[in-house]
Amino acid sequence: MEPNNELLKFTVQNKKIILSITKFLTDEKTIRNFDSTERDSLDVAIQCLENLYHLDEVTKRELENDIVDIRELIGGDTVVSAEDEHEAEEYKNKGNSFMSSDDFKNAIVEYTKAIQLNPKNPVYYCNRAAAYNKAEQPLNAIIDCKNAIKLDPKYSKAYGRLGKAYSVIGLVKEAHEAYISALKHDPSNDMYRENLKYLDVSQDTGSQNNGLFNNSALFKIIIQLMENDSFRQVLENLTANENESPYINNLLQMGQVLVNRLQAPEIFQQLQGGRTVEELSKAENENPDGDIRQ
Repeated sequence: MEPNNELLKFTVQNKKIILSITKFLTDEKTIRNFDSTERDSLDVAIQCLENLYHLDEVTKRELENDIVDIRELIGGDTVVSAEDEHEAEEYKNKGNSFMSSDDFKNAIVEYTKAIQLNPKNPVYYCNRAAAYNKAEQPLNAIIDCKNAIKLDPKYSKAYGRLGKAYSVIGLVKEAHEAYISALKHDPSNDMYRENLKYLDVSQDTGSQNNGLFNNSALFKIIIQLMENDSFRQVLENLTANENESPYINNLLQMGQVLVNRLQAPEIFQQLQGGRTVEELSKAENENPDGDIRQ
């Protein structure tokens, strides 16, 4: 019997669903401790689905903005199993170890794995924010701090790390508000009070937002874009496929130039009103922003 070709035609909606499933399987392969045979099985499953639904690279790029996290579609609040909670804690502890050895890149990787397993724990976002701050990625730190605060509106450390990230990019008003909130929930914290006092002086003397960075609206727009899940997914896909297009690679290189410029010691010091990285580290208390290991 010949197959009915009409039945084998897949709608765009079908393909979006399958792409969301393969994204979930890819995430599982990343965060689970599967052995090589199990990982191969996942690869085969992904390949079979993509072949059956005719999902070539062009189609995947066209539909990448419509991929959803199918875990969010499983009715109601996210349920985290005891096994996932335990495994997430192990990833968090690995992240803490990397933080202790100043390996911020790998700390971020481990905290990300913890978040994927248990996105309901604000500590994981806040710890990753600390790692992002130490790795001089303040925009990512801001997003994580906001996620932590959504989960725990009284989380003083999240407000403190948010204040630090805002101050690095020269958003003095936002940094001031963040430190006020941090002190509200932890009034005995001298570090927050000291940083708040410094911001007040900076506002009076106009020592922040100088030169290249005098347009704080630009950073606000970037932050808003980064808070958009679809935009972040596009960035992740661009990064994953940077070798496939010279135009994408050039775009990423331009972004890297800007990041490097932001991280240059003289620019960083300018943004901080003359304080060096070493002075800031001392003020922030080298045990990154308090008890990272909670």
